[in-house]
Amino acid sequence: MITSSVRIAKHFHVSSLLIGLTIIAIGTSAPELFLSGLAAIQ
Repeated sequence: MITSSVRIAKHFHVSSLLIGLTIIAIGTSAPELFLSGLAAIQ
């Protein structure tokens, strides 16, 4: 996953730190968004 993140950063000419922080933000928010979606459906 780290190698892929670095490749994405190089491809789009952005900092690998920015890509890393974005992936961490998505990874930590995804479970909460999923559960909120399930609660809204019910």
